[in-house]
Amino acid sequence: MTDAAQLAARSAADPHTFLGAHPDGNGGVVIRAFRPAARGVRAITADGTAELSPTGDGVFEGTLAGAELPLDYELEVDYGDDDTFTVGDPY
Repeated sequence: MTDAAQLAARSAADPHTFLGAHPDGNGGVVIRAFRPAARGVRAITADGTAELSPTGDGVFEGTLAGAELPLDYELEVDYGDDDTFTVGDPY
């Protein structure tokens, strides 16, 4: 079962190993967020924003090239019908 499928099934033993900000292996940072009801998610940093793309099972993912950890960011989550919320990422 994939990490995303485990999240969707609520059976992931340690979601932080998959969600949040992690090195992407190419000198940047990948951000993954689990927002199953969202239409769209974007990461907001001091340097700008990055769209996170849906990857399935409610997970959104995007890469910030050249970013470094620790990374200070928030998630802007669009639930449709003009309901957009900016929240801190717990991961």
